[in-house]
Amino acid sequence: MNPLAQGAPALVPVIFRDTTLFLVEHEGQPYVPMRPVVEGMGMSWAAQTVKLNSNKERWGVSIIETPSEGGLQQHLCILLRKLPGWMANIHPNKVDPSIRPKVIAYQNECDDVLWRHWSGQRQAEPSIPAQAPVLPRVRVMFTIDNGKVVDTCQFTGDHFVLRVDELAGLVSEIGLNHVADIIQACSRRMLIATNSVVRGLK
Repeated sequence: MNPLAQGAPALVPVIFRDTTLFLVEHEGQPYVPMRPVVEGMGMSWAAQTVKLNSNKERWGVSIIETPSEGGLQQHLCILLRKLPGWMANIHPNKVDPSIRPKVIAYQNECDDVLWRHWSGQRQAEPSIPAQAPVLPRVRVMFTIDNGKVVDTCQFTGDHFVLRVDELAGLVSEIGLNHVADIIQACSRRMLIATNSVVRGLK
C-alpha cells in the first residue's frame, strides 16, 4: 500500500441487497460514500453529484480520502444521519419505472441497514446460560421454646418430616405410650418449619 495512504480512514463494506455499500468514519462521525448508493438505486451518478454539491451544508457533504492499493482515493460522502432526508428528497413517481422498485426499497431499508451495521446492532447469537454453582445441602435443626429459636445445630443422617397431628399415630404404631408427653417434647425440641410442620425428628 502507498505510504501516503497510511492513517487514512478505511472503508467499511456493508452488503445491501445485491450491492456493496460502504461506511467511513470521519471526524468521529459515520459517513456514507454516495456513489455506490446512487448507482445501486439505478440512478445517474453524474446528475446526483451536481445536486449534492449544490447543497453541501444540507447534506453534510464531505470529500473523504480512503486508502487503496493504488494510493488515496477520494469519495463524495454525506453524513449517515443525513441519508434518510436525502432519500426522502427522491420522488419514486418521477424516476424511470424500471428502477422504481429499487428506489423504494432503498428508501425503506438502506439507512436502517447502514445504521445497524455502524452501531453494531447484530442479532445476538443464543448464548449458553451459565450454570448456577452447586451449593452444599445443609440441614439445620432449630430448637424453639415458647415461639423463639433458642438453639440451632447442623445434623446429618435419616430424619422424618411430619405434621404434629400425625405424630400420635406414628408413635402408636411403634408401640410407645404417653403420646401427649412425646408431642409436648417435640414441640420444644424438634425443627418446626411452619406452624404445623416438625422437621428433624431425632
